[in-house]
Amino acid sequence: MGRRKGGHYQKLRYLDGRQAQKWCRGPLHRGDNGKGEGGTWVDVGEFYLNGSGRLAGRLRSWCKACESYSALGRHARNVPSSLIAFAVEELVRRLGVNETSRRLFKSQQWLYQFRKGRIDTVRHDTAVDIVLLLSDVRARGEVRSRTSIRRGATMRGEEEKRPSGPRDFYRPYGDVDQEEMRTARRRRTTSG
Repeated sequence: MGRRKGGHYQKLRYLDGRQAQKWCRGPLHRGDNGKGEGGTWVDVGEFYLNGSGRLAGRLRSWCKACESYSALGRHARNVPSSLIAFAVEELVRRLGVNETSRRLFKSQQWLYQFRKGRIDTVRHDTAVDIVLLLSDVRARGEVRSRTSIRRGATMRGEEEKRPSGPRDFYRPYGDVDQEEMRTARRRRTTSG
């Protein structure tokens, strides 16, 4: 079998004498462009360089997105965090930060960053884990009282209180209702 000439497969578009785009035929860009050959033009910055061997320093044949998709399959997709923010918030209010992070196999720092909106996207498998955990917690009706979570009742060997309503859900950044009441009270006294 004959060997292909080097550079034969490197379709490049030049703009002002510099490489601007490269042809990618990876799994995400296999479309028909009307000429019978699949592929798409992708910016050169979206390609890795070969690190060693005879092609060292040259662009790889697939773009970064196609390579990661090929390695990870469907799990390479990212989900916007706004789509699952409700689930994380409900899990934290039902279980507390420590228990939620333990069950999701994520650090407390990750959970904090996510809840503060500093994480824009989440990997697909993580999003699936979050939604499955929420459905499991809802199905079992599992809720821990905020006073038991703050006290650490389980770690102290005490019996946990059973929450009687939504006001007993855990809020790690202070009780929102109490804060609203205090603010309203301050307004009344200053305007008084």
